[in-house]
Amino acid sequence: DEELEKQLYVKPPETAVEHVIHATKETYNFTVVFGGVALICGIAGTLYYHFSGGGPQQVFDSTFDVVKMDPHIAGRIGTPVVGKQVSRVDGRIKGSMTFEEYELSGKMHGKLRYYIKGPRGGADIDTEVVKLDRKPEILYIFASFDDGSKYAVLDRRMELDY
Repeated sequence: DEELEKQLYVKPPETAVEHVIHATKETYNFTVVFGGVALICGIAGTLYYHFSGGGPQQVFDSTFDVVKMDPHIAGRIGTPVVGKQVSRVDGRIKGSMTFEEYELSGKMHGKLRYYIKGPRGGADIDTEVVKLDRKPEILYIFASFDDGSKYAVLDRRMELDY
């Protein structure tokens, strides 16, 4: 027993320098552990956000399926229609698709903007969804073509009473 106590006993620092070194090591260890936990939580939260219902990827997938099957879109820009997860400003690619979330009348809404391209041109797609029972419902999908004309692919705002 005495041998074990001697092995487990940590001698307290005797000088101020030893005390500072000991405190620095403990602070560093705490920082490394806390940083690792924060990193893992951040990654898990990001993955959950992107793959849970109503995230930007699910909204993109559901609206793009409607857009690429629309005969007017296919007639204007040709087929195959390719969805680009980018947005444009003044005809130039701005970056990744934009997704904004906000709450209105107690319901979560999301607006998504992305770009589609076909052999005869392209269009910017603006869409809005509302979360009902954890499943996003499409309120509207509007297409703005390269020549400046606009087309309503789907408009359910009156039907869903929003």
